[in-house]
Amino acid sequence: MHLKKSLLAISLLASAAAFAEAPTIPEPTCVKPLLPPGITPLSKAQADKLNADNKTYERCVTDYHNTRKALVDEHNAIAVANATAAKKLDEEFNSYVESLNASLAAREKASKAAE
Repeated sequence: MHLKKSLLAISLLASAAAFAEAPTIPEPTCVKPLLPPGITPLSKAQADKLNADNKTYERCVTDYHNTRKALVDEHNAIAVANATAAKKLDEEFNSYVESLNASLAAREKASKAAE
């Protein structure tokens, strides 16, 4: 049981280390478009500029989101790989202990039968 806790701790530390080494993504510099002041309908030029600014803002937000998501996906994959490796080693160790215990029990049984 202690091995399971140790392997989990190692896996978590490895994941944390991977996050610590992650590239820093600067805060987004996306500029929200401003609606021209007033209560009158927008002129064609104002509407065209607002539409263009909205598209630029949307691209900026989308690019930033996708960059962050890619980093999260990468780190999730690292965490899964670490957890999988830890689980595999835990299973190998448990199998070894079971085999060892069975072998020792068989030897003890044979030793008692020989007496």
